[in-house]
Amino acid sequence: MCKLIPKWSTLRGAGNSRFSRLTVLTPVFGYIILYLDFFRNIPGFSPEHVEGPANFRDSTPIYLIYFGLCIFSVGVVIYQMLCSEVVKRYHDHIAYVIAVAPNLSQFECEHILQRIIASKWSGEGARSRADLLLKSISLSPDVSRENRVFALTEHYNLLNIGNFFGRLLSSVLLAVGAILIAMPTLKTFWSIVGSLGR
Repeated sequence: MCKLIPKWSTLRGAGNSRFSRLTVLTPVFGYIILYLDFFRNIPGFSPEHVEGPANFRDSTPIYLIYFGLCIFSVGVVIYQMLCSEVVKRYHDHIAYVIAVAPNLSQFECEHILQRIIASKWSGEGARSRADLLLKSISLSPDVSRENRVFALTEHYNLLNIGNFFGRLLSSVLLAVGAILIAMPTLKTFWSIVGSLGR
């Protein structure tokens, strides 16, 4: 079950994009446009000025897009709140290692190793290796590049799979929101395909 839930790095594209961050404004602007009386006096916005099925206040596609964007924006907010800054900034562990390893201090390395040892998400092999490495650092403060790479890679991987319920909730909301947004487009597509077949 845990392996089916996307990692934070998988949600990164949706959660980090500027468009996704703008969807957070959807509930406010959508409410203003759909429900405030002010817009009833503007030609083209008022139901009295719009003929037949084009009346957007009673239009299912508009509501699907509106609620889809609202749900998607909640998924983005959860991603922004719960995803680690490391995963938001670096797309994979290699980029993280390349950026951080040269300047990693002994203290930072010890802190990372302690987190690996304490984490319930760490594998037994990674935990035992981190424990050995932590003991060796206390004897000799010089940390080899290979050990830095190990510590940073494991650290990134832990952050990437951390907060299971946050990942689950964010991924479900992003998926449901995207499906609701796509439904009017798919409906239009199939109606066009159907009309071509006649």
